Amino acid sequence: WFMEGLSYGVLPRVNLDAITPQRIQMCIVYMYYKQRYAESFAWSACLLRRMHVLGTGVVWTDGLPSFQTKPPQDKASWTMAHSAVARETLDTALRCVLHFHSNDREDINCLVAAALDRVQLDPAAYHGLAYNEQKRKECIWTTAPGMAMSLGHVCMHMQYTRCALESYALVMGMRGAQWYVCKAVAQALSDRKSVV
Repeated sequence: WFMEGLSYGVLPRVNLDAITPQRIQMCIVYMYYKQRYAESFAWSACLLRRMHVLGTGVVWTDGLPSFQTKPPQDKASWTMAHSAVARETLDTALRCVLHFHSNDREDINCLVAAALDRVQLDPAAYHGLAYNEQKRKECIWTTAPGMAMSLGHVCMHMQYTRCALESYALVMGMRGAQWYVCKAVAQALSDRKSVV
């Protein structure tokens, strides 16, 4: 029922009212679980662009991606970009990357940059954490650690070692299953392939 009236062709034009993004997300998840990964990825990228999550022109600095042009930052755009639908769609899109081969690195790089932006703390939050126990207690990471794990796995898959280490370190430093993260970090550290 949730796919009624929706197709990839209408995604760029469909009105994103309060319910439609949720219906589109259900379609994306349905395709993911049906192992239609390339289709789920394409729908995700389209929806994330419409929801102001993806910027343009990914640039890499010291092995970490960022957008040359960020998405709009007005209140309505920010609210849509930081909704639960946007977060879950971004995580699903990252997991899709692990299941199919794509020559289009541009969309994948946009997803990686958007996810890294979501999981990183504000740089000021890191100052003094190593020495100030009270600040460590106050520094609560509210971003889903699952997305950071998905991001780390995608970065390893794409051979973006520095970005993978940053993502795994965020999970390991704040919360998560330590043994699983440590195993992934060990894999990242043992990777001898070139770094972006």
